[in-house]
Amino acid sequence: MKSLLLALLLAVACHRQGPVLLAGGTAPPPTPAARPAARAPVGVRKLPLPDGGRRLAVTIWYPAAEDAVETTISWDGIFPGSAAEDAPLLGTSQRFPLLLLSHGSGGDGSNLVWLAEALASHGYVAAAVDHPGDRLGDYSVEGRLAVWRRAQDVTDSLTRLLADPTFGPRIDRRRIAAAGHSSGGLTVLLLAGARFRPEAYLASCRGKNVGPDCAMVSGVDTTKLPEVAAASTSHRDRRIRAVVAMAPVMGPGVTAASLRSIAIPVLVFGSPTDELVPFRTNAASYARRIPRARLVTIPDAGHMVFMPVCSEPGPIVAAEVCNDRIPAVDRAAVHATAIEQTIPFLDRALGVPAHGPSIKAAARP
Repeated sequence: MKSLLLALLLAVACHRQGPVLLAGGTAPPPTPAARPAARAPVGVRKLPLPDGGRRLAVTIWYPAAEDAVETTISWDGIFPGSAAEDAPLLGTSQRFPLLLLSHGSGGDGSNLVWLAEALASHGYVAAAVDHPGDRLGDYSVEGRLAVWRRAQDVTDSLTRLLADPTFGPRIDRRRIAAAGHSSGGLTVLLLAGARFRPEAYLASCRGKNVGPDCAMVSGVDTTKLPEVAAASTSHRDRRIRAVVAMAPVMGPGVTAASLRSIAIPVLVFGSPTDELVPFRTNAASYARRIPRARLVTIPDAGHMVFMPVCSEPGPIVAAEVCNDRIPAVDRAAVHATAIEQTIPFLDRALGVPAHGPSIKAAARP
């Protein structure tokens, strides 16, 4: 079991194709896509951000102009999406709330496309950050441990996104939230005020009852992390007013005092049958120790249930990502439940006025 997560990460990196390029790339011509019923048009754009020390790129989903035509997009070759590439933003004087997204270890921004599209159709801008050193095709065991770098990635991306001439003026700076899966779940909790002590987590992995998640940092060399001594400093970004953590990791390495100090609304998703990240010491523990945090329990699901529903080649080329631990689990239904819980939570937490179309059909079957 200890080697399971490492095998998973290696399989993902070795077998999954690179992201399908947007307009101007070499991907096959897009095909028109039937937009889910009652869903407003969604636009998507890749935005390389100015180099601030770590080369960051963000994928942005947003409310598109009413006449925008969505096409089918095959993210990483196995994750189907539907959006209008580089479409104009919806013409309105109203500014949009923003949801920042952080992918899991070894993944990329497309991993939460199902949530991003749903939020964009509801009137949000959703911006997914690719994390250098812990993303598809660019990762190391040290990069997986260094979740504090991920938090800084999100903060830097937010600063540059707000300065972007196209999106910056359209974002409501009073209504910004963040969501993440797995390592991304811990990332957004750091942005909320949690503090991570790498040495405490590594010590827990040398103790009794070690979980399979410790395989993620097996063999880590902390001498390759010159900033490790400052890792437990605060990464709170006060511009972020609420967070959603899906199957967050490394719970034993987060200080109880920092969790008790979190004052913004927090929504946690987790499954007691998570085969990679123990529920009791992670999702359940975070929700118990954060004041007023809400825990949504997903029964009979595995850790990868928050990854997209895969297209036909997925279960063959990336079985560890596309196949759930319990074959009968309905991943699309889990996504629909997560969307139905997340959007009202964010609307309430951010004070978003009632707007936008019904979201019942926003989750892809």
